[in-house]
Amino acid sequence: MEKIANKKKHAFSIKVITAICGSFLCGVIFLKAPLWGTAALISFATALAGFEMTVASQLVSNRFLQVVGIFFSAAIPWLVYLDLSKTIWMLILFLFVLICFGYCVFFQHSVSIGEVLACAFAAFVFPMILSLFVVINTGENGRKLVLLPLVIAWMCDAFSQIVGMKLGKHKLIETISPNKTVEGFIGGIAGSVLGVVIYALILQLMQVSVNWFVLVLVGVLGAFLAVVGDLSLSYIKRKCGIKDFGRLIPEHGGVLDRFDSVMFVLPLCIAMSQYIIK
Repeated sequence: MEKIANKKKHAFSIKVITAICGSFLCGVIFLKAPLWGTAALISFATALAGFEMTVASQLVSNRFLQVVGIFFSAAIPWLVYLDLSKTIWMLILFLFVLICFGYCVFFQHSVSIGEVLACAFAAFVFPMILSLFVVINTGENGRKLVLLPLVIAWMCDAFSQIVGMKLGKHKLIETISPNKTVEGFIGGIAGSVLGVVIYALILQLMQVSVNWFVLVLVGVLGAFLAVVGDLSLSYIKRKCGIKDFGRLIPEHGGVLDRFDSVMFVLPLCIAMSQYIIK
């Protein structure tokens, strides 16, 4: 028992160190680098996410569709960065459909429609959501708020795990994520609110006036969305029979394992950004 406890403590320590290093890297690039730096980081992350969703999950077994999914997932953040017109976006979507179904019709009749849909999910859904980091960084107060989704999601994750380990007794949704508890969920909300309060205090030290009510509300709602995002990706993993989407990040898994909750919080932060800062 003592060895197991020490192993868990060691794993948690590595997870904390990795999270701090990752947060620092994201902070430097989002805050200090030109906008293309944000696009490059997100493109790298979404390419890995595309690989995880098509290859690691085994949802797409056809090699050609895997390559197509990864290519488009890497390209989407750069296309968002270029701020293309709606017409161009429609043509890009048409090109994707043409490539996938053209290949199925003329070269590979055995490809299932499920593989095509999973490829489309990997190529567009996650990349489009994560590309909102590029969008938020172009806004009037973008540099002041770009880290907020990370703070909400990752503070929620950290506190839900800590509280769950110490006090967790009642399972949240055991069929999807056996380790998540109601106590951990409440702790995650508290952690998220604590994160936004610290974030607001830092903004005020920078002479930025914030709407405290809106910011705390975003923290609470963001915590709910973070948990939904985590459980949503856990649902996919459970259906695919895998524990993690990858092993890139020590004790965290893959990109999708680390950004699952962030992807659900990010749209909320963009929608509320104009009300957070006075």
